[in-house]
Amino acid sequence: MFDISTINHGFTISSPVNCDSNSIKTMYSMIKSDKGATPAVIDDWISKYRDNKELAIVELINFILQSSGCSSSITQQMFAGTESMSDLVDYVIGSMNDDSYDYPIIRNGVEWKRFKTAFQSFPEVLIGQCANSIIFDKYLMETLSGFLICLCSSHVRALRHTGTLVAMKIITGLVRTTSTLVSTYTKICQQLKVEQAKHASKQSNARIESLKASKSTMHTKFDSIGALTDPWVNEIFIYRYRDFHHEIRVICISELGNWIKICPSHFLNEIFLRYFGWMLCDRHSEVRVKSIVGIGVAYRLTFEAAVWNDFLPRFLPRIVQMSLDKCQEVAVHAINMLTTVLKKSKEHTIDDGACQQLYELVFSNNRVVARAAANFVQAKVKSHVDDLDNDQVNEALAKELKHLINLFIDMNMHETTEYFVDAFWEIEIFKKWDVLTALVLCQQDIDSRNELKLTEKELVVLSDMILHSLRHALTGIPPHGRQGVKKYKAKDEGFSLDEKRSITSRLIKLVPQLLQQNVHNYNVVVSIIQVPQYFNCVLYMENRHEKHLDSLLNILAEISDYHREFEIQKHIAKTLHHLSDSEYSLSTKVNTFVETRLDMMSLLLRECWQDTFDSETPV
Repeated sequence: MFDISTINHGFTISSPVNCDSNSIKTMYSMIKSDKGATPAVIDDWISKYRDNKELAIVELINFILQSSGCSSSITQQMFAGTESMSDLVDYVIGSMNDDSYDYPIIRNGVEWKRFKTAFQSFPEVLIGQCANSIIFDKYLMETLSGFLICLCSSHVRALRHTGTLVAMKIITGLVRTTSTLVSTYTKICQQLKVEQAKHASKQSNARIESLKASKSTMHTKFDSIGALTDPWVNEIFIYRYRDFHHEIRVICISELGNWIKICPSHFLNEIFLRYFGWMLCDRHSEVRVKSIVGIGVAYRLTFEAAVWNDFLPRFLPRIVQMSLDKCQEVAVHAINMLTTVLKKSKEHTIDDGACQQLYELVFSNNRVVARAAANFVQAKVKSHVDDLDNDQVNEALAKELKHLINLFIDMNMHETTEYFVDAFWEIEIFKKWDVLTALVLCQQDIDSRNELKLTEKELVVLSDMILHSLRHALTGIPPHGRQGVKKYKAKDEGFSLDEKRSITSRLIKLVPQLLQQNVHNYNVVVSIIQVPQYFNCVLYMENRHEKHLDSLLNILAEISDYHREFEIQKHIAKTLHHLSDSEYSLSTKVNTFVETRLDMMSLLLRECWQDTFDSETPV
């Protein structure tokens, strides 16, 4: 093992040997040209390592250097003659160009993206293929860690970035190996327990001894992997997670999330979680994204762990603040994290002020943020609704719907129903047409003390929601100014027609009932009267639905006579115009109805005129 703390400033390094350089270029070019070649390259390298450890280590080091954009390389003689890895790194730095902002893993282009993908997987594949033998001889890991610690401490960005990437991926490979060992160790313990539980006459002493030996071997390997992993974390991660360059911070935080996900028993503790917490305030959005994503994944997997009792009270207010982050991705992941906490935790509550902030995000101009906020609101509403049996699902949905209506009213956001419906669209509560209409129709039959009884204002809001839900389902037209909206495409037309037919068949008999029940309520009628404008009117002539057309025309006539307001008359005219479209066979019947109404209105007007004229004629 090299003494990294000793630096021999008087050491002179000779120039590289051409044959070594050509060997390294071959390894580098193979990875660069074909990302699928990584396992074969590593197998070849393992064979070299078994023949000559020092030469193989030099080849691996030079591969890392060339991947850092370094044109020079080291030789086996140089490696054997140095007393400190820092001397090798100093030599490399001295031979590099002043511009270290252009190196392979940050270059653009298909070729370099392919190389970066292969290079990122290289360390993990290396550890995976060495897991059963080479990594336990200590020489490889101690030599490589000594070199990468010096490389990651360099002031040259290219070396520090590349070295950190390799080091973090090596740790991930070690963590995966640890997880595999733990799984194998658990299975062996279970097998040993089963074998020992057998009757003495059926026990196999040879198998018991074999299992005990395997258990001891696995335990030894587990301890060895832990001893190998800790120095990498303590000497590289702890310093590089706060690096000046955000790309390096992103690597560290991303891999920390992987470690916790793979092996929570070792990494899920307050020491590692606090790194996530600190990075929530990072000035770069990509780091904040990786931090909140890592926290979310870890929490969903281990939300019952006691460690969250210390973490959440400290960092939950910051996560609430992040819901307003200028970066959409950060805001969405923060809201999703809060939704997960709301669903899974009874100990950690989100205060009313934070909830109100999230409620208002339902009206955000950004659809992705609005829908994430809607998921939070839905989780909050569900927490107030008791679980019901399967045959009472519609009742539970009706209760949720009433909570949403009250929430909408409490926020006092006028003329924003379409934004509210659009935000909740993926949750599908506004696609439950039976529930929406049934909640209106049941109002006459339930007692005022029933929790489903709606006030006048709630009924008006629900009627408006029915209209906007129908419009959203059949037209796909987004609310004005809302960003992140999927544009309607021609290929969606077939789906829209099927959807229109399905919804029409559900509502065709209910609309007359809704209008009849609320015929004297202007604010309800003005919304429901627009619903038939989105119907597939062909269905009126199918399956004996013509009687529902008669009911609709009769109630329209009654509404026209009762409500003289221009808005009502305008929507009646639009509805009749849609029903009388020449492509529908029912147009004759509707046109006859319209002509009859016009004749009646004309006659009424003439009678009024005549009465007025007669009253003014002198006797």
